[in-house]
Amino acid sequence: MIILCYTIFKEDDSMKKLLIFVCLFITFGLMPFLTVQADFGPKSAVMIDIIGVDQPYFFELLYEGTLPIESDRLDAYEYQLEVNVNQSFFPEIIKDISIDGFISSILYRARPTIPTVMGDTFRYTYVPPQTFKLILIFEDDTYITSPTITTKLFNSHVTWDLSYVDLSYTQTDVGIIEEIIPFHQMSSDLLIRILVTIGVELMILFLFKYRLKKSYFLVFGVNAVTQTALTVFMFLMHYFFMPFFGEIFALTVGEFFIFFIEAVIFMKFLKEKKSKRAFGYTLIANFASLIVGFILMVVFWS
Repeated sequence: MIILCYTIFKEDDSMKKLLIFVCLFITFGLMPFLTVQADFGPKSAVMIDIIGVDQPYFFELLYEGTLPIESDRLDAYEYQLEVNVNQSFFPEIIKDISIDGFISSILYRARPTIPTVMGDTFRYTYVPPQTFKLILIFEDDTYITSPTITTKLFNSHVTWDLSYVDLSYTQTDVGIIEEIIPFHQMSSDLLIRILVTIGVELMILFLFKYRLKKSYFLVFGVNAVTQTALTVFMFLMHYFFMPFFGEIFALTVGEFFIFFIEAVIFMKFLKEKKSKRAFGYTLIANFASLIVGFILMVVFWS
């Protein structure tokens, strides 16, 4: 891309200097973010808060499955009993529980499903099931289970409120379980990405010596549409599907198509300078948007 721009502006010394400056600026801006660790593959996670329980309990996440035969159930339980030797309470009845086709994940799920525990908060960080029930087993072997929930976010926060549930006898599908959707954070994330990207493209327009208001109105209007559409796709990847790698795909493919769309529009309607400069601006601006989008992606993902 740099070589192409250099060829386009080979007879324009001021534009060659500007091109070199912009490319160096972008490169040095990107360098701090290139020292990221190799193990990038994010794993979906869910954090679960238990509310309103003031007595000791055993907590487990139940996933959709079929109980194995009795001997295998006993083997799985005894193995986990050895592994969790420091756990004060690991009830044997968990091995035989099947509620509406939901069974113990720590005993029977092929993929490891073991939480990190902090008080009444349980965090599963290695691809937990999206659809599950929760169970609390008390020291007298009574238990309660939650309604079924299917999470939507890649990194979910679920609360199970048992404040008004009688815990003295066994019950199923009780309490209020819900996924917390961070609408405020999502809105600010979306807005920041759009405004920063458009701001960078307008700054580059200034560096390309465009000064007329109509030039800025045109670039702002076009980018308000293209960058908003691109950011929404990245936003969906970040929160719902695949942070980082999914975002990289959306960003690179999206900027590729946006470049061609904007090149056609700006070469035709950005009349303040020659079409050659409009094309060069489009090329550099979209390259800068790609880099800025990557930087913002790393910042928000971190």
